[in-house]
Amino acid sequence: MKVKAIIVFSLLLLTAVVSAETDITVGANKMPPLKWGEQTARFDLTNNSDYLKWIAVEIEVQYTGSYLSPSRKTVSFQPAMPEELTEISARLDIPGNYGQAEVKVNMYEVVDTLDDILPYQKFFEQHFFLSAPIPESMNDYLDEEITLPPRVNVHSDFDFEFSRILLKMISEKKSVPEIAKITGAQEDYVNSLISRYQELGYIRGERESRYLSFPFITVAEAEEGQLLSRKLADSLVVIIKNNMPKYDAVFDSLIKAGAVSADSNEFFSRGAVLHDKYSTTGALLLWDKLGKYLITRSAPLHIFDNTDPCHAYIPYYMYAVEGGNFFSGTHYFAMSIKGNGYDIFYGDFIPEINCGIAFKTNRRQRLDHLHYQESEVPEKFMFDSSITNPAINALGAGTESLLNDTYNSLFELAIRYDHPKVSFGYRYWFWNLTATRTLRTLVEQGVLTRRGNGQFQIITMTGL
Repeated sequence: MKVKAIIVFSLLLLTAVVSAETDITVGANKMPPLKWGEQTARFDLTNNSDYLKWIAVEIEVQYTGSYLSPSRKTVSFQPAMPEELTEISARLDIPGNYGQAEVKVNMYEVVDTLDDILPYQKFFEQHFFLSAPIPESMNDYLDEEITLPPRVNVHSDFDFEFSRILLKMISEKKSVPEIAKITGAQEDYVNSLISRYQELGYIRGERESRYLSFPFITVAEAEEGQLLSRKLADSLVVIIKNNMPKYDAVFDSLIKAGAVSADSNEFFSRGAVLHDKYSTTGALLLWDKLGKYLITRSAPLHIFDNTDPCHAYIPYYMYAVEGGNFFSGTHYFAMSIKGNGYDIFYGDFIPEINCGIAFKTNRRQRLDHLHYQESEVPEKFMFDSSITNPAINALGAGTESLLNDTYNSLFELAIRYDHPKVSFGYRYWFWNLTATRTLRTLVEQGVLTRRGNGQFQIITMTGL
């Protein structure tokens, strides 16, 4: 007899609260046997009035997981006929995560299903808790956290623990029954996620021949990559430190020639960014020049091409790495092509972005229209690459051969760990480690001073 280990949720139901001012009676809660994935919750509801009412059911799930804590909110609408008992059906989405989740069920009487739901419209609320225990067979898989590229890691396709574990198991050539048995997931849930990642192009092949289309970097490989990254970063620190007087000389000559204003507060100066060495070094040197050279060689480093940091669909720059934040860089880099130039969005940490509008409209958002946390709004600088390039080139002089040697070593590392090529994603992971260490060390040594909140928008003036 074949035995399957299926995740069994324990459920703690708390008392429901019903508004005293409503003429709607909420009856039995017909919650289904809970499992990971989308399902339908049902509620008996009686409209005691003489009028049709539209009911909105909002169900929010918030996890406290072993290392990821995803949340989901669904809203379902249904009419309740006057003086009738109605069975209300509502979508419930439980992401594949271990640990405890709080589930909040709120019901609202709304006028129009297209309007925003308002707090005063609520007439019913109920909270309960779910608990998804970690199977013993999963202990080894949860020892090492798996991280993904900046902004991809918080997208709903990958913000729950099972999504990361599935990537590892696919890289290990495990079958769907094996994955289900080890994780406690149901096979239909495993298949649904595999289908989703196949649609995105992240998983290719069928059945036993399935494979990831991007590099999955194990702890052993990440350790070797980090050593190579540290060697490169420490060499870059020496070069940049020694080149700083050359940068200053070029900058002074640009001011004397009238190409750059001597006033650091003159916002519309074409070389205004050069007044701040921190953003210049981080965004323009480490990423727009050196990072581009290592990652794409010559093409613009357009990581979010045809997407945005909310939808974060970056198949060319995708990777997964074991070991958590210890083997991941902290920098954020995005660019927006504009006419003959481009704007750069750069941070020394990955910003939190409110993506509600982007997901509501399901449209790609302009980078300069994104909604940042108030404390993380980027500081703006102007630049014209024809003005700034001489100073950037002076600061990065002598790095090309070092980058070429490192690229060859990185290629050898990838081959040793059976990667078919050194993809953009592999190089992106490696470079973020390198750039993070380089900039941090330059600050620690007093070569640079961190500015503001570490977030910058560098706006092109080319052609203006």
